[in-house]
Amino acid sequence: MLGDRCNMAATAIYLIEKGTQNSSLTTLKKVTSALGVTVATVLPESERGVEMSFRLSENLTNRSEELLETLRSRRKSVDASFDEIEKKVLVYLELMKDLEAQK
Repeated sequence: MLGDRCNMAATAIYLIEKGTQNSSLTTLKKVTSALGVTVATVLPESERGVEMSFRLSENLTNRSEELLETLRSRRKSVDASFDEIEKKVLVYLELMKDLEAQK
């Protein structure tokens, strides 16, 4: 029986099937696991959309964080390169001033 496979009382399963008892996500995962299906399979279409939106949002958030870290890393590299170029230009300008002063 399903109750045995998900370690739940048969009456609890019956009440969930009948729709008179709301189940927690943990309970829903136990039941769907025992049935060999995903939670999304037993959700109404509207809730599947919410679950899919949540996954997409989570994926976009993770990807955005990765992109921000990449941009920060590259910015540091560009800033370092700019600093080095600036130093070289300042040295060049000093040399030019010295040459002008010697004329």
